[in-house]
Amino acid sequence: MAHETKLSNNDVYHVHIGVANKLMERVLKTAHAGPERPACDAAFQLIRRITNAGNSIGILQTKSPPDHDWKLDACLILRGVYDAMIQALYILGDRTKADDRGQLYIDHYLIEKVEMLERYVSSPTFLGNKMANSPKRAAAEPQIRAEFNKVCGKFVVTKKGKFAGYRTNWYRGTLRDLSQEIGLETEYELIHKMLSGAVHSSAYAIQEGCGILDEHVADIAVKFHLRILSKLCNLLGVPLDKFESDICGLADRNMFELSSPVPPPPPPIPPTTAK
Repeated sequence: MAHETKLSNNDVYHVHIGVANKLMERVLKTAHAGPERPACDAAFQLIRRITNAGNSIGILQTKSPPDHDWKLDACLILRGVYDAMIQALYILGDRTKADDRGQLYIDHYLIEKVEMLERYVSSPTFLGNKMANSPKRAAAEPQIRAEFNKVCGKFVVTKKGKFAGYRTNWYRGTLRDLSQEIGLETEYELIHKMLSGAVHSSAYAIQEGCGILDEHVADIAVKFHLRILSKLCNLLGVPLDKFESDICGLADRNMFELSSPVPPPPPPIPPTTAK
């Protein structure tokens, strides 16, 4: 395939993948050995999303036929990866608030579930009528509502002292607000705009692209993954060796700052000599 060589020969990408896989293995082992933590549960959901999205970018990049322009589609996916990363870093960014934020992320599932249910049953379409009159809905909805009632108070929005619905997102404010809190606002302002053109099919993005080199798209997704893993290691007390720490430190840097070269791989461990 036309793009396979670029990815398969990208040494930096494979270094990042190798570190991410090793850290993920240790993080999962440590998390499963300890008590259940909402921060970890939420972060693992977001990591799963990022991992699958990164795999999709890799498939587009390596398996697309030579005449297929895959890059805008990859950037569209990368925008979703970035949004997920911002949320995960916000959850994990303050150790004293991580579990509370993780629980908010988890609980907001019920806000969205009830909202979608209400949208379905109020829709004048065939599907809406089908849902509204479904015996399965009638059987399941009481339990869904009971669970919803336990958490909905966390997300109430008021205007002039009166109830005005529930928050669209689990967090207060916008993704830009979250990026500011985690110290990535200047990065957010650039990359979010660059990638949003792919999402919204703007004339500029279609004609000019998103400003990211083909061979960098998949690696950027892995670096965003590494940022989350670094925070999880800190939260769970998972130690990093010098090489892993250097790689995560580079991944944590604002991607629009001048980047340092990737440190060389650690020297191989010499074989032990039998005595």
